[in-house]
Amino acid sequence: KIVLAKTYPLQFTYKSNAGNSLTIYFEVQDKIEGDLKKRYWYLSPSYNYFGKYTVTAFYDHEKNGDRLFGVDCTFNLDDINQLSVFYGSQRGGLVCANGSCVIQPDFEDGLKLTYRTSF
Repeated sequence: KIVLAKTYPLQFTYKSNAGNSLTIYFEVQDKIEGDLKKRYWYLSPSYNYFGKYTVTAFYDHEKNGDRLFGVDCTFNLDDINQLSVFYGSQRGGLVCANGSCVIQPDFEDGLKLTYRTSF
């Protein structure tokens, strides 16, 4: 099966002199899978409070289809430990971060806790 996709990303970040920051990420994707044509919109505003915690909202919309919402709050516990609390829904698929890609399943109307540590 052949899948063709064009993605148009836009990101805006503002960092105040005090150290807080606001990031807004917006993306439109046109996707063709066989005879099916789909358009997706993705919006993710994020606020970082002095590097102590970040609050992010997620909105994922498929034209004439699903609308997914979610909110994440990530706490930086110290230099190497993070705790994230997510509530809502997320579309699954290929997720890539830091040079590693994995297939992630859909997540619907739930609470997700994630603890990360670096060593």
